[in-house]
Amino acid sequence: TIVIANDEWVLSDAGFSFITPDTTRFVQNLTSLFGGPGNVLGYSTNFGLTGSSLAAAMTAAGNTYTVSTAVSFTPATLSTYKAVFLAGPVKGSVPDTTVLIQYVQAGGNVLILGGTSSAEFGGTAGEAAAWSPFLSTFGLQFGSTSSIANGCGGTTALVSDDPLFAGVGTLYFCGGQETLVTNANNPNTKIIATDGSGLRLFAVARVLSSLSSPGQPIAAGGGSGSVGVTAS
Repeated sequence: TIVIANDEWVLSDAGFSFITPDTTRFVQNLTSLFGGPGNVLGYSTNFGLTGSSLAAAMTAAGNTYTVSTAVSFTPATLSTYKAVFLAGPVKGSVPDTTVLIQYVQAGGNVLILGGTSSAEFGGTAGEAAAWSPFLSTFGLQFGSTSSIANGCGGTTALVSDDPLFAGVGTLYFCGGQETLVTNANNPNTKIIATDGSGLRLFAVARVLSSLSSPGQPIAAGGGSGSVGVTAS
């Protein structure tokens, strides 16, 4: 399963501080969507994935959350993780999209936070283009222009009937770029959340795989996990 989000601020420390209960619930729901707790890799140096609030929420949801760009980005390495979280460039560009495609086709889960506006992408259109080889394989795309959900001064109410947003009424956004599906008739891709004006904030691609999911889930019982951070 692939989930793409309009903006990296959603899971940042600022995002949690604006609306802690809803953002925490979103992390819990995302864990469920990705098949339950397990080893999760935050392969990014972007603030949207490296904050202490996300780390705490991931641990509370039972995950072992490791933030590192020093690991080898190979199919063998990724196979040890149940999900990979991505945002912004790593070492100048997006990670190897061929490896990502193989990882998802083998049963892995991916979250990508868009809207980073990194200079290394050359702007929003460059960011959309950089992710396109991976996302287009599964019927998704980022918009090529900036989009703002309710500015940066407060939370944005979500319009969604998807289980990922059960109990999640609002989240924090600050800029971003729309999430798109490339074929509206594809039953495996869907826009799953918008704001009140119809701005497309989240999209999903559900990818069927005959292989076992990578990354063994943590045994149930305590609901506790752990966090590791490795400098790139």
